[in-house]
Amino acid sequence: MRISFDVQPLLNRKTGIAYNESFTINTLTEKYKENEYIFEFFALKKLKEKLALLKPYLKNNCSVNYSRLFSSGLYRMTRWFVPIPYKWFFGKKADVSHFFNYCLPPFVHGKTVLTVCDLVFREHPETVKFLTKISLNLHFRRSVNRADLIITVSDFTKKQLLSYYPELCNKRIEKVLIGVDTNFYKKQETDVVNKILSKYNIDGDYILYLGTIEPRKNLVRLIEAYAGVIKTDKDAPLLVIAGMKGWLYGNIFKTVKQLGMEKNVVFTEYIPDSDKPALLSGAKMFCFPSLYEGFGMPPLEAMACGTPVLTSNTSSLPEICGDAAFYIDPFSVSEIEHGIRTLCHDEELRTELIKKGRERVKLFAWDVIAEQLYGLYEELVNNKEDKKFIKEVRA
Repeated sequence: MRISFDVQPLLNRKTGIAYNESFTINTLTEKYKENEYIFEFFALKKLKEKLALLKPYLKNNCSVNYSRLFSSGLYRMTRWFVPIPYKWFFGKKADVSHFFNYCLPPFVHGKTVLTVCDLVFREHPETVKFLTKISLNLHFRRSVNRADLIITVSDFTKKQLLSYYPELCNKRIEKVLIGVDTNFYKKQETDVVNKILSKYNIDGDYILYLGTIEPRKNLVRLIEAYAGVIKTDKDAPLLVIAGMKGWLYGNIFKTVKQLGMEKNVVFTEYIPDSDKPALLSGAKMFCFPSLYEGFGMPPLEAMACGTPVLTSNTSSLPEICGDAAFYIDPFSVSEIEHGIRTLCHDEELRTELIKKGRERVKLFAWDVIAEQLYGLYEELVNNKEDKKFIKEVRA
């Protein structure tokens, strides 16, 4: 097979979508070497920089296919008004074309696959950037209807997709989980952890949030809950908020100042991938009180590093984390505060969650996930429609 990927998400600082695509590509190109893999992207500017970012993914069975006629943003904006065929730029090279970032352009050659990670733009539109929201509201329905196969990363996202777009009930929709690289995310030695903590000026025990700094991650309530903890526990661990700034983050920093907690809360800003396992390994606990997640990779990465997890009892998080996390209502500051206190002091519970977490991540092995995805590609290319699926739809 010739399998193409829209690699535009890999050409910026990585988010969850990019990590999913990154590990998918690495696993497929290594596991199924007999195929040809094509990386497609727009490169009106900064071609050398983009090729350098793709270099770690390139193997003997991989090639790049780029267009210098448009930038990605310009093509996306033009597509709002004129359905310019994607194959005008990238030709007819692929048997399967896989898009990971919500939008599937018009007239793509071969069978098309679209991964949908979440529907946050419908469920919590107030937490989505204005232009992103406009783009998705304009194009998402058409994108999912163009796809030969829609992939969701959880049952939760699949149910939401069918709830908002009931016409898709006759479409082929499959759940394919996101994996955890347990060769990378694993418990780090003390000297490695200490070196990274020194780099970020973290001294002593700490509670960790690691992710994008934006409203959906519910960091204002986390900070307010932590303020309640340190009122009565002066020796409470630091709160470390690590990750790059997303948008509408001003209120998060403002809350720390208003509560007078500048000495108790550490903002590290962007964390390179190489530092994440050590930062996760050294934490007293990992707090992820997100309002909404279509999947939620960070809690699993924390579990893989042997750190107990506190997370929300909403959206996909209970489905993904199973019995290996301490759950709180993300809208309740008092529940978050109670969860932090509990995981700070209950050593027996911490030990139990660490043990369950290590078992939980075994369900998210990339080899197994890649095998499932590759089987779906084969079905599409060989026109082997699942007869059972068709019978169910007709019934």
